[in-house]
Amino acid sequence: MEQIVRNKKYYVKQLNSSKANKMTELYHYSGVGFKKSKLNLGVYRNEDRKLVGVMQWGCSFQEGILLERYVKEPITIDEYLELNRFSMADSEGKNSESQAISLGIKWIKTFRKDIRLLVSYAGRKEGNYGYIYQATNWEYLGYFVSKGFWFLDGEERHLLTLWARFSNRKTNIELGFTDWLCAEYSDVRETKTKQFIYITRLDKKLTPTTPMEYPKPSNEFPIKVDEKIWIQNDEVFNSYIKQERTHVEYYDEGEEPLFSRAVLIKRGEIVPRSRRKVAMYDIGGNFLQYFNSIDEAVTEEYIKQGISMSINSGKKYKGRYFRYYNGNEEAIEVPIICRIDGIAFGVASDIARYTSVSKQAVSAARKRKQSSIGGREVEWCE
Repeated sequence: MEQIVRNKKYYVKQLNSSKANKMTELYHYSGVGFKKSKLNLGVYRNEDRKLVGVMQWGCSFQEGILLERYVKEPITIDEYLELNRFSMADSEGKNSESQAISLGIKWIKTFRKDIRLLVSYAGRKEGNYGYIYQATNWEYLGYFVSKGFWFLDGEERHLLTLWARFSNRKTNIELGFTDWLCAEYSDVRETKTKQFIYITRLDKKLTPTTPMEYPKPSNEFPIKVDEKIWIQNDEVFNSYIKQERTHVEYYDEGEEPLFSRAVLIKRGEIVPRSRRKVAMYDIGGNFLQYFNSIDEAVTEEYIKQGISMSINSGKKYKGRYFRYYNGNEEAIEVPIICRIDGIAFGVASDIARYTSVSKQAVSAARKRKQSSIGGREVEWCE
């Protein structure tokens, strides 16, 4: 029997790590799943059973975390969980986050009796004081200062995301981390921000160390406490010494010179990815329109991380495909299962919605290659 808790709008149940990481990569600001999570909880809508959120619980990012900073009584690493990643789909309303958090706490209290303490953090940018934790009655214990975020050409980037890119880079391989950032971007800023500490005591015998009044603009402004500008408009600030570093013009691979991206951008031969035009295609791969940048393509329905995911992976995102636009408005090749009424379908769930049948019925029809589904003629393309 599945372990589920629910309210009028959502229900929460355990989720496998693969699906949890994919959901986190799509909707979390870091774009990185937490592969060391101990517990993954999915948030589903009652009305259509659609997965719309994920909570990844585990241990602290910090080595040798001192749990006595949170509670006065002895507690082991196996008796607490930290909310490492939490995200909800953009389709859900603002109060959906507090509803999900409440259901997550209820699930852990019900099915994980070994857990005595929950910990989470808020902060990083102005306005983020942890209101979802305040709305769900977490206790506030002050803050620490984090160096986990950078601003690159005006866009916020999580340190973990940047380290992943740095580790897999193909150009500027001789440069260190900060040098590499300054070669890739024209405006590089390292920030230190307040990270507000929140706890929930599932075991009421535990005593919080330093309970405080909730943070808000009147008592904890600003959130950003320091900013180090490494480079701005290609001019160097602070301790970064540009003249001691030389750009590598190209790398030899056989007889073909491979020029570094930074050099090609400076020459005007390529456009930075953040400023490249983006094309949108329908589910059948037909061109719909183009945008002057990824930012221009962002709407309430389509978020930047999802668009980037579609561009980089070639996968569909919310019924649309996105590619970098090169002036060609011809249709692109997309995986197609079948055509119904002249419309191409690439996933079973879309077929089910269009024909008003269940996904199980679609799967059965697909297996038997039935000539119709839900009274509509089908042309199978597999």
